[in-house]
Amino acid sequence: MNKSHKKRRTKKPEGPCAICGKTVEFYWWCKCGFIICGECMEREQSEFTCNSVTWYCPDCGAIRNF
Repeated sequence: MNKSHKKRRTKKPEGPCAICGKTVEFYWWCKCGFIICGECMEREQSEFTCNSVTWYCPDCGAIRNF
């Protein structure tokens, strides 16, 4: 397979949760760099999703899967 055809993976960003500021092992993230911990996502789920299957990034508006 040609190198130009390889899928490039986006590096998972690191840093604190955008909501609570905690640094945790598991978090939801968007390609734009937005990070939210699982605890805040669960607590604020009504603000980020309407169907519990996808969530939207408040920074860039991208739709992401859970």
